[in-house]
Formats: sequence, C-alpha cells, structure tokens
Amino acid sequence: MRAGDWLAGARHLHFGLAWLFVANALLYLAWLVVSGEWRRRVFHPRRDGRNALQTAAWYLRLRKSPPEQGLYNGLSVSPTRS
Repeated sequence: MRAGDWLAGARHLHFGLAWLFVANALLYLAWLVVSGEWRRRVFHPRRDGRNALQTAAWYLRLRKSPPEQGLYNGLSVSPTRS
C-alpha cells in the first residue's frame, strides 16, 4: 500500500501524522506542569524507596504478601502473579 500515491508522499503523510503525537505530548507536559501533578508522579527515594524494596522482595519470594500500593506499585509492574 502506498499512501500519498508515491513513496515521498507516504513519508510526508507519516511525518505529518507524527506531529499529532508531538502536539499531544506537549499538551500533556503542559498539563503536568500547570496542575502540579508531576510532583506526585516523580520518584522520591524517601517516599517511594521502601515500597520499591518491599515489592522487589515480594517478587523474589522473600515476602509472603505484596506491600500496600499507592499511585503505582513499587517497581511499576503489575502486582499480580500466577
């Protein structure tokens, strides 16, 4: 399939549509800054380090139950296992 009827036209279409993703990313970053949400999402060792270590211990089966999770789990991986 050739979008744009020629190879360079397809490339132009590809990069043109990629700008939608760039615009979306810029809007998201602006929202993070304006709303202050970035403070909650950034890793703070004092706040999140203990949970990360406890989650690692659970994945290594050194702990019987997973730790309490906040916004993310300690290692940013799904907390369920089979």
